[in-house]
Amino acid sequence: MVEQCLERTSITLVNKTVNFRSGVFKVVRTIADNLGQPSAIFVGDFIVTTSKSKLAVIKYSINEKLLPSLPVGSYPTDVIQVDQCHVTITLCSSNKDTSVYGLCFVDNEQFIVSDTSTLTWINSSSGQKIKGRTTRDSSYFILTSDKKDYICGDGKHLVSRVVGTTTKLTYTSKQLTAPRGIGIDFEGNIYIAGHGSKNIHQIVLHQEKKTV
Repeated sequence: MVEQCLERTSITLVNKTVNFRSGVFKVVRTIADNLGQPSAIFVGDFIVTTSKSKLAVIKYSINEKLLPSLPVGSYPTDVIQVDQCHVTITLCSSNKDTSVYGLCFVDNEQFIVSDTSTLTWINSSSGQKIKGRTTRDSSYFILTSDKKDYICGDGKHLVSRVVGTTTKLTYTSKQLTAPRGIGIDFEGNIYIAGHGSKNIHQIVLHQEKKTV
């Protein structure tokens, strides 16, 4: 007789507002001030961040030393790393045709850019548009790990996870306004920053295993 263990998964969404004043977190030092809605990443031993106030991309060493900045002429909204020594930024300008917010790099061959209510897939080599999708608004930033699965703001109080063309998960809360940054931890739990509501929502994915 062969015993087979099958995993049946059910997902329950639990909304929690993360409390950063609980004493769990400790501010060690402040590296940069007055950047104005920055996006920042680590690239090697450096911190690269956008600056709305200076209309530039700014680089810091890990020991807080300010290095030469790169003026870009418009408000840089997001920055991502594309290889060991190169980054790509998005710019918000008065020209609607060139204004984007969030940016993702997918499978070394595609970018996904977001612009309020539009998601656009672009070939990273040629710059050609591959496809587009219209959302219900507030799609300022997007989180994805592959070409078919992504999470983004899908309305003023709404975040959706889409696989292919099918919406698999929808999270909505009146306590969440203008979703911006979206992150995910090693257990698959999702964190959403509410720009208007000034809070962070944690969507906890509880998985139940059933043995057959």
